[in-house]
Amino acid sequence: MDSWEHELTVNQARYLSDMLRLGEKDDVSEWRLLMLKVMRPIADQDIATVHLTADELWTIRDVAKSSAQVGTERVGLELLETCAKGLLTLAASQRIAEAEGIAEETGRRLRNARTS
Repeated sequence: MDSWEHELTVNQARYLSDMLRLGEKDDVSEWRLLMLKVMRPIADQDIATVHLTADELWTIRDVAKSSAQVGTERVGLELLETCAKGLLTLAASQRIAEAEGIAEETGRRLRNARTS
């Protein structure tokens, strides 16, 4: 799993658009890709499903304040929860893939040892 799927609301997108505009990103192309993802719900004026990478989730976590609220929507807290769930899921998925790789390699070595 390389990305985390999230339904981004219009208010979350507006908030992130403002916050990301204020921040700086080392890799401009990555920053622009994230901004395009954030702009989709704004353009559609509807919830949009976006796929966020771990780097994008870390960027959102870095710029979003958990206390932020737009109208009655607690966008900051919702984004914090999204980042936490996404990052933990992506990390677990990576660990599982690493463990599967180790298991495959161990199995190959055992088969090779038996045939030798």
